Amino acid sequence: MEYGLLEGLIILVLKFFSSLIDLLPTFSFSNGSSIESSIKFVADLINGSSILLPVSDIFIIIGLIVSFRSLMFLVFITNWIIRRIADVIP
Repeated sequence: MEYGLLEGLIILVLKFFSSLIDLLPTFSFSNGSSIESSIKFVADLINGSSILLPVSDIFIIIGLIVSFRSLMFLVFITNWIIRRIADVIP
C-alpha cells in the first residue's frame, strides 16, 4: 500500500516511538508474588512506620505544595494568553 507524505511521516514517527518503548526494561515478579502483594507490603510498611512518621501530615503538605505550584502554573498560562491577545489587539 502506498502512503502519502503525511501518512508516511506519521507512520515513521509512530515506529520510532514504538522502538523507544521496546527499549524500556520490563519488570517481572517471581511466580509466588504479584503486584497486589507488593503494594500490600508497601502499604503495611507505611502503616507500621506511621507511629514514628506523621505520614498523613507529610501527604497533606505534599498535596498543598503540588496544588500551589499547579495554581501558579495556571496563573502563568493565563497571563501568557492574555499578553498574546493584547499583543495582537493593540
